Amino acid sequence: MTKYEKEEGLGTYAELMPKELWTEVYPNLFMGGTDEDDIVGKPEIEPRITKQDFDTVVTLHAWSNPVDWHVREFRQHFQDGSVTEFNEEELKFLVDFVNYELDAGKSVLIRCLSGLNRSGLVSALVLMSRGYSAEESITYLRQSRSVLVLCNKDYEKWLLNLEEKGND
Repeated sequence: MTKYEKEEGLGTYAELMPKELWTEVYPNLFMGGTDEDDIVGKPEIEPRITKQDFDTVVTLHAWSNPVDWHVREFRQHFQDGSVTEFNEEELKFLVDFVNYELDAGKSVLIRCLSGLNRSGLVSALVLMSRGYSAEESITYLRQSRSVLVLCNKDYEKWLLNLEEKGND
């Protein structure tokens, strides 16, 4: 039995996955994934994400198709794995960039592949920069998007440790 099966009372992985591609997790801040057929190499006539959806998109998945020409997109790819897969300075830049866009009244999507771990990591950091604790951010994102948010326990531990280091 896997960790997410019904015996533990959670449900199957498919049942726990977010039902929506994007979820608003803070005013004008959305966290999400990429449609399985919206990846590089699949036939694409028109961009899926347009100005009607978002002003700005932070893409953390290398194979997601680009957004529409009129949407500001910042692409920063890293693997959903160990915390050694990302650069802390680059994450800080992303958080500052997202905060700049939010403060300017823009709607911002942070997306990865499934909309759980990489987007959860950056979304949690944005919330933490806006006054939430690491634990509050993680709990809130899980309540808002899915209990699977930050199921990458390395990311969860890193966020909690980051806060501890900041309080020393």
